[in-house]
Amino acid sequence: NILRLGTTEANLCQIKDSGHLRLGDNSTNIVRYWVKDHDENPSVFKYGEEVAIFLEVVFNSDIDFPVVGLIIKTPSGYEISGYNNWYQGKNLTPQRKGLKTIYRISFQMLLNPGVFYITLGSAYLKISEIIRGDYIETAFSFKVLPKQMLWSGLVDLGFAVSEMEPSR
Repeated sequence: NILRLGTTEANLCQIKDSGHLRLGDNSTNIVRYWVKDHDENPSVFKYGEEVAIFLEVVFNSDIDFPVVGLIIKTPSGYEISGYNNWYQGKNLTPQRKGLKTIYRISFQMLLNPGVFYITLGSAYLKISEIIRGDYIETAFSFKVLPKQMLWSGLVDLGFAVSEMEPSR
């Protein structure tokens, strides 16, 4: 569902009438999202690659504490990781009704080869609780290509094995 466009709006995905399950109170709407500056296929990533996903959000209400983030899931729906600016301890600029803002979410691809799904979300903080404005369940899928060596499981935690001098 990700469309390949020119380099200025690289890999833009329009989501109007997309058929995806959308959850939230409609205080915010994700009107489009894209993977920027990505080579060849925007739904294929290499292990270790820096991934940047952009969300364009329209605010239908005044929001003092906006929250944007994503969740990465397996095809069976198992949540591998989820992250947002509130978890990061970062306050975003308060938004007023009618404003449109673009957010960038970046991370390093450390998943084992396979197919995964991303859920995108825009929300707001209300008395230390995150209230969904617009969540797009399984907004798009992506594939991770292997590196030279594999490991077991889903995520590379950077384990290292070293040999110690024997005790005498």
